[in-house]
Amino acid sequence: MPRREAQLHSETDLAHLRTLGDLARDDDGMARLRETVRIFLETGGSFTDAATRLHLHKNTVHYRVRKAEEIRGRPLTDSRLDVEVALVACQQLGNRVLRDR
Repeated sequence: MPRREAQLHSETDLAHLRTLGDLARDDDGMARLRETVRIFLETGGSFTDAATRLHLHKNTVHYRVRKAEEIRGRPLTDSRLDVEVALVACQQLGNRVLRDR
């Protein structure tokens, strides 16, 4: 990979890590939270619709979203577009953009 491209890739990875905070950790629990948050945001912030898509009870979705906000240290609505982009990057690129446990 050319140096400039590697630098841009690294800067993008860092932006995703900053946006998600500890949600960007590479472990099963964080992966479940990221998936729940991604679906929650895709459904327009509907706990009911997200629960249906994830085959969960809506209270479980509510709990996971609150937990994700707690881990992130701020509401998901802060920089929502950045959060959505970071979540898609994590889903598509996996451990290339995730932080070690």
